[in-house]
Amino acid sequence: MSDTATLLDAEVAAFAAAIRTYLDDLPAEDVDDLTGGLEADLLEQASDQDGALTLGDPELYAAELRASAGFSERRALVPPKRRWRDHAADAREEFVRRVRATPVGAWLIDFFVALRPVWWLLRGWAIYQAATFFFGSRPLSTAGLPLLLAAVVVSVQWGRGKWVPTPWLRMVRTLVSIISIIALPFMLAVVFNDVRVHYSASSSPSPDLDGLWIDGNRVGNIFAYDANGDPLTGVQLFDQAGDPLTTVGSAYVGQNYDQTYYSGNSLSTVPFAGAYGGRGWNVFPLQVVKDPHGGEPNVEKAKAAAAPFAKVPPLPETRTPAPTSEPTPTLAPPTVTDSTQPAAEQQPTQ
Repeated sequence: MSDTATLLDAEVAAFAAAIRTYLDDLPAEDVDDLTGGLEADLLEQASDQDGALTLGDPELYAAELRASAGFSERRALVPPKRRWRDHAADAREEFVRRVRATPVGAWLIDFFVALRPVWWLLRGWAIYQAATFFFGSRPLSTAGLPLLLAAVVVSVQWGRGKWVPTPWLRMVRTLVSIISIIALPFMLAVVFNDVRVHYSASSSPSPDLDGLWIDGNRVGNIFAYDANGDPLTGVQLFDQAGDPLTTVGSAYVGQNYDQTYYSGNSLSTVPFAGAYGGRGWNVFPLQVVKDPHGGEPNVEKAKAAAAPFAKVPPLPETRTPAPTSEPTPTLAPPTVTDSTQPAAEQQPTQ
């Protein structure tokens, strides 16, 4: 068989296939009846014309076959209605195609594709954080850890295309992913801030924090014992510069007796009542009063704080230092704050 004959066979076969396409709305048996032996007839016509054959328009040819057999005209096919997901998929494919057109864009897409497992884990963590927020589970507690593992497993399976057998579950996956993308930066900021605050409090207090701190813990009260190990009351403390040493900060020195400071364990500390007109914040131990949780503590019911020890081991005998010849300065009582001043000018109760 010559190359010309081979080419003619291919053209006839393609023409017959196109005709059958325009008849595909008919039953398969009718299409076979109309086009059976079509290729042989066309090749025979070409042979009678010494290989010259004008095939024409396959759609018109199919219409003639349909009319000769008494079939109605072909109805225009209505393309299926496209859903929003189809448009979104087309837009995404077009965006990816445009980005991949550049070397940098192709590298970025490949890089982020490689990071998809990391995103699956972050999405699971975001789901867990949202669940703990709404259901009140403590992070990484006995109930929280299984919830975290379950959220991560579900997210990974979703990323692998698993566990989404129905359209509504696929919609849930899409919605959860969008919410996670939006909320993730805020969640990470909260976590980083909590870690920073925890690290700062556990290592050393910030120098701009008021009051007395030791090893990252706030000191609420001070208890003194004499050389025999017996507890003392009314001990006035000062620092090396002669300033009153307080646990609440220098801003409270000289404040009124009705000022209190929350010290934890449902108790508030109040200054020593008998010093400096009831303003002795550097006289220890400070008195305590029950905190009402929302109201003002009744300072009239303040009582002595319980010492941590009834007695401590006595100190060994030591030599009393000789008095110095330099005169010791006398401390003047702290300036009394006028209780008649406007409330905005006084130190607020903490």
